Amino acid sequence: MNDPQLAAALRSRSPDALPELLDAYGDQLFSYCWCLLRNRENAQIAVRDALVVATAQIGRLVCDEWLGLWLYSLARAECLRREAVPASDADEPVAPPNADDADSRLMAWKAVTSMPADEVEALELDSRHDVDLRLVLGLSAAEAEALLDRARRDLERALAAEILVRKSHACPDRAALLSGWTGTTTPALRDRVLEHAVTCSVCSPNLPRSVSPARVFALLPAPVLSSVARLEVLGFFDDSRKAAYREFAVSRAEELTGSWFLNTPELEPAMPAAPELRRPL
Repeated sequence: MNDPQLAAALRSRSPDALPELLDAYGDQLFSYCWCLLRNRENAQIAVRDALVVATAQIGRLVCDEWLGLWLYSLARAECLRREAVPASDADEPVAPPNADDADSRLMAWKAVTSMPADEVEALELDSRHDVDLRLVLGLSAAEAEALLDRARRDLERALAAEILVRKSHACPDRAALLSGWTGTTTPALRDRVLEHAVTCSVCSPNLPRSVSPARVFALLPAPVLSSVARLEVLGFFDDSRKAAYREFAVSRAEELTGSWFLNTPELEPAMPAAPELRRPL
């Protein structure tokens, strides 16, 4: 089913609507939520509650073509209610056992998790999800582009610092540069290492000449819903004992749901956008 068909199925309360919606968007939403939260259980709850809100408010959706974008926005709102676990406590392995590219995956992970959360989210959405960043994040086109530019620049710097820390072993200044380093590249250490590399004949050749966010993010974990998790999400909707929680989830969503997705007469749409502009950036 495409988005309009899914929206119509949800609106008509078709018994197949929710399983079809989960098939269409469950894995992508879960991967996105895990990127923000780094915990499978919390990501599953965020996806589940986003679907609760979507099924309850589908009648207010302005444009059925926006269903997927709206789901991302709802999932994001649920993630914002929760605190991400530290990168060191993420419950997905950074690299599969015995992976040939384990070092590259570790460097990508270290670089990305050292960046501001809003920049990581923007690059995650831009690199691995086919969405309009403006609508999901609630930004103007100029704000979205500025955020992406800043994120790309910071990713290049973060990755360059990780590469230098791990590869410039022959540098005579290495010990002094890494004084106090405990395995985490802090912003101060990153700045010091990059400034040094500009004039160092040993370190300079190790600097990356171009950094592709898509390639870097392809090295990061991208977990999907397990079959057990999928059944748990679907079962939640059929559990009469959870009715009060479902009502609560819908009521609290009002404060964070973007008005541009919904028919809200008392509010002017925050930022009109043509539904056919799927990736304008």
